[in-house]
Amino acid sequence: MQLYFDLNVGSLVVSPGFTQPVSSLSFKRGDSQTITLQFCKGGSIVDLPDPASTGIFGIKRAGDYDGDYLVSALSWTKSGAGVNAVYSFAPSFNTTELNAYIDNAGNPSASVTCMGEIQWTTTAGLVTS
Repeated sequence: MQLYFDLNVGSLVVSPGFTQPVSSLSFKRGDSQTITLQFCKGGSIVDLPDPASTGIFGIKRAGDYDGDYLVSALSWTKSGAGVNAVYSFAPSFNTTELNAYIDNAGNPSASVTCMGEIQWTTTAGLVTS
């Protein structure tokens, strides 16, 4: 899955140059998925200014901002630089936490709505999400 984060808008967008926010993403329980992220600014793909930045991808229960992740990839792998910079995550959607949430104490839900988080930290300690 390819994602774009617009640094001017401060959110995921459908593609570089189009600031329409992404309204939803869908995943299946049990899937392992490679998620690639590129940053854009002014309609162009850009690299983060701090090449040593580290990133996290996580999914939490909707509205549970301080809660634990149901799914996470606690680091990204960066490849390329400049307009070719790609940040990749490899989360598993087969976690004890997600399975318990979907199973709903023995009453499995057909689907659940969650919220996602992408966060990166610079070497200076600045956290952005």
